[in-house]
Amino acid sequence: NVVEFKAEDVLDLIGKLDTCGDSMQQPLELICDFIGFNVAHCYSVSPSDATVLNPTGIFNSRVHEQDQWKIFRQITKETRFSIGAGLPGMVLQSKSAVWIADVQTDE
Repeated sequence: NVVEFKAEDVLDLIGKLDTCGDSMQQPLELICDFIGFNVAHCYSVSPSDATVLNPTGIFNSRVHEQDQWKIFRQITKETRFSIGAGLPGMVLQSKSAVWIADVQTDE
């Protein structure tokens, strides 16, 4: 049997998980392959403040393998998001997948 799913459904499910540990690496890779994303990173909710997202070391493999993403990895590892701020913060606020055309403008 073949199971069909929408990427948005998978993202919604992942958004409901309580942790973003090593178990997120494989789903992140699958989603990137399915959607065709070259860049992806996993954030986790701060244990001390549920309105803040902390960066993790989990990136899709294309980001790890290519030097062109070195600056992205460095900046992302240092960037935290508050609820509603940026794409990660919008996902935290809505508790569901959020799609925006341009992450630089949040639109």
